Amino acid sequence: MRLMEVSNVFSGYGTTEILHNVSIHVDESEVVTIIGPNGAGKSTLLKTIMGYLTPFDGKILFQEKEVTRLRVDEKVKKGINYVPQLDNVFPPLTVQENLEMGGYLQTKEEMRTRTGVMYGLFPVLQKAKNQKAGTLSGGERKMLAIASALMLKPKLLLLDEPSAGLSPAASSWIFDEIKEIHAAGTAIIIVEQDAYQSLAISNRGYVLAMGQNEFEGSADKILGDERILKTYLGG
Repeated sequence: MRLMEVSNVFSGYGTTEILHNVSIHVDESEVVTIIGPNGAGKSTLLKTIMGYLTPFDGKILFQEKEVTRLRVDEKVKKGINYVPQLDNVFPPLTVQENLEMGGYLQTKEEMRTRTGVMYGLFPVLQKAKNQKAGTLSGGERKMLAIASALMLKPKLLLLDEPSAGLSPAASSWIFDEIKEIHAAGTAIIIVEQDAYQSLAISNRGYVLAMGQNEFEGSADKILGDERILKTYLGG
């Protein structure tokens, strides 16, 4: 079943148009990866979906209802959440406090229950629950950012470069956790430079170039396309 659909969206910053007639969709049971060169508009697309940017034209539907011009907090309440590449935790706050910030709309009982679920999903965070987020490793901080975004049980999670700046071991760890999140029932859109790892856990993928749709297909089809590998993945 179709969960979200972006149709013919034009978007950007100020009067500068970055996205030109971009369309993507994600179904309820999918992981979708968006790849493309730097400057292709991948992060702009996620920010537009989330509401940090208002599209100049086009439509965004979520569960068959238009959400194009809703504010970020309104989209969070509808079941969409977003983990940016940078500035995604509160460094002076503890792990526990960061999770509580993520669950700000919940009652104390709901927050307690949901925090327990997050510690079950990410045991490393439970061990560090009283540690300040700023003292965590890069992989642990990324895990905390994702856990915080999951506190409100989103139906759709947007991840911007989840492996950026991480060691190969930490990157592999993050993608293993993303697989578990998807298996638990959350649809996911990933923007990622490590296209091979991301596509390996995805159902479908999109290639953006110069702010436009370049290619769409199954993850296997993208990984098997020599032109795409050579042009966008360095294969």
